Amino acid sequence: MFTLKHIRLIFFFALVSVFQIAYSQASYVGELGLNGGISYYNGDVNSTQIFVHNREAAGMFFRLRVNDYIGVKIDGGIAGVKGSGKNYPKNHLPLKNENGAAGYNYEFSKRLLNVDAVMCLNFFKFDYHKHDREAKWHTPYVMIGPGLAIQDQWTGNDCLINLAYGVGYKFKIGPRVNAGVEWTMHKLLHDNLDNEGFKKYLDDPYKVGHERLKNNDYFSTCVLFVSFDLIKKRGICH
Repeated sequence: MFTLKHIRLIFFFALVSVFQIAYSQASYVGELGLNGGISYYNGDVNSTQIFVHNREAAGMFFRLRVNDYIGVKIDGGIAGVKGSGKNYPKNHLPLKNENGAAGYNYEFSKRLLNVDAVMCLNFFKFDYHKHDREAKWHTPYVMIGPGLAIQDQWTGNDCLINLAYGVGYKFKIGPRVNAGVEWTMHKLLHDNLDNEGFKKYLDDPYKVGHERLKNNDYFSTCVLFVSFDLIKKRGICH
């Protein structure tokens, strides 16, 4: 027959078990990872099509978890871009080059060193806690923030300020190991990504003015990534 002493013992062991569960659910507020994939360009030479003239993209990132849904990510890496008007005969540029050839003969190729600082917003609470019913082992997310790119052919005036934004999907493949995919677009505040050697013809070829954001160039990346959780933060008993 249960006595007050038995009830106290049961309550004590139950309380100890709850604290052990809460203590063992170690959360991590840092995430370090590597990514790799493809990059491409949109601008005056290629104004509409995506995932064409793909080149390599690779980098690393650190993501700091602010809370269960919001994080801040610092991402740095290289991205190759190229364009050739020869593959877009319908994208007629209004000017011809000096030898009289049609505008769609313009070509360029370069690499960019890019650094982003973006805010990430998860759709779900992302964690590996087996005892947290709200935690999911996967989540889509969106991100937006400023970026800065440097062209590989440095002339002292090739810093490309941009707005980075995109979408991603990540999932847990272990208690501290993550994987996923990201598609990030970089909207430049300039229209000079593609005018290498053709500035006379590709710098505002339609004469719409540089004050209009839609006249500026893009480069985008689509990468796979793997990451490892760092910086342990102990769970709290709710």
